[in-house]
Amino acid sequence: MNNFANIDANRPATFKQFEFAVYKVTQGVAKTRKISEKKAGKLNPEFKILKARVSAATAKYYGDQGKRMSHGDAQKFITTGELPKEILELVQTGSVEKPKASPKPKAPKKTAEQEELERLRKEVQALLAERDAKSQSKPRKPTAKEAAAAIAALRS
Repeated sequence: MNNFANIDANRPATFKQFEFAVYKVTQGVAKTRKISEKKAGKLNPEFKILKARVSAATAKYYGDQGKRMSHGDAQKFITTGELPKEILELVQTGSVEKPKASPKPKAPKKTAEQEELERLRKEVQALLAERDAKSQSKPRKPTAKEAAAAIAALRS
């Protein structure tokens, strides 16, 4: 059996230690936020999301300092189950539920100049559409191959 007291406290924590420390800390945070770990015999989705947020915040905290969680830090988190204030501030707060859509802002009333510009745009679009319709109705000139084929058809 390993004696964790003999391990150097400055040694970087293993992945398993990091994950277990995050789990234990998440349990403590979940108690303060009144989130149960299990719901109907299964893992509560809110707890799962909270654990992911705590894990990300902890990794960011250590990553911003250019360090990794040490064995001593992991053991402290596991035994106390409390997250330092610096890391707890990084955990996104608020409801896990989807945010409600905000009401759409009303469009401001158009001024006389804006109405005139809109009318002119529509008029220009109508004129351009009319021009395009006229250009498409004109017969196009046949290509050289089409002309040669028509002449050959007439001679035969």
